[in-house]
Amino acid sequence: MGLPDDPATLDLSLLAFKEITIRGSLVYDEQDFASALAHLAAGSIACDKIITAVAPLAEAPSLISDLQAGTTEQVKVLLAPGQPANSRN
Repeated sequence: MGLPDDPATLDLSLLAFKEITIRGSLVYDEQDFASALAHLAAGSIACDKIITAVAPLAEAPSLISDLQAGTTEQVKVLLAPGQPANSRN
């Protein structure tokens, strides 16, 4: 899993003529998450430096908009479904 070994071929004129936008993303598997959790449990990741806020789930749309617009200083925000609105930590 992960990134392909070979580059993908793509007709760039098709992108221009059809005004297509391409966005990439990464996918992680169960072993990646298990490794990350092991690092967290061992204290080898300084979460206090990575997690910059905890916010209620209802604020997710505005947080994502801020990230897309580049108008936020947040690094990683944990969404807490049970947390009341306007109670960011």
